[in-house]
Amino acid sequence: MKNLNEYNKDAWISEFKKTDIFNRLENNFGRVLFEKRNTCIFTTPREQYGTVVTSGTIFYYLEKLFETNPKHVYDIGCGWNLFQKYYPQIIGIGAENPRSNEFHADIHDYFDLDFVKGHEKYFESAFSINALHFVPITEMKQRYIDFFKIIKPEGRGFLATNAQRFIDATSSDTLKSIFNSQIPNAIQLENYIRQEIRSFFAETSAIPIIIDILDFSYSENRDEFLDGNIRILFEKPENT
Repeated sequence: MKNLNEYNKDAWISEFKKTDIFNRLENNFGRVLFEKRNTCIFTTPREQYGTVVTSGTIFYYLEKLFETNPKHVYDIGCGWNLFQKYYPQIIGIGAENPRSNEFHADIHDYFDLDFVKGHEKYFESAFSINALHFVPITEMKQRYIDFFKIIKPEGRGFLATNAQRFIDATSSDTLKSIFNSQIPNAIQLENYIRQEIRSFFAETSAIPIIIDILDFSYSENRDEFLDGNIRILFEKPENT
């Protein structure tokens, strides 16, 4: 599937660096990186760069959510709810973690079938970054469909998920059953994922805004941090 509006680093960075959010990121972290692969907010050891480093790439996608001027944007699987520090309209939803004094979810809830059934067309705008991919690859499309269901008509949604995590959660027998009794290679897996994403749009009538599928295969650092190498930003049609 061809990218519709791929992340243009140079064009966007020049404008983003003029914003208050960028200034605050620099003050909070010391250095902001804009590598295309890194959509997560993460920090690297100070001794590696001489400062604490964070990724600013994800803000490119988040800004697309605010183009429709939503009153609130919900972060599904918010973790530390870090993005609310930069966008007060964001409301974090995450699983309760009573052992952590730093956990800042505004709403404690899980994204599962029960969650979806109670929240159809509930959120004006929502995003989820690397929180919905701990299921087998055969359930990947359904997770996207479930996420689509919770967005109100004319609302926008953004998903960043890690393809390798879907694959890791899938048994070898399941993979063989998908690919005619053969263990698939990287190209076959990527083509399968693209096919599932195409069918997601076909089944939901979601209007794609940005689709980025980066090379995910054989990533040496996949367990160090999750880079969101499938990125989908869509708008839900009116009267859906």
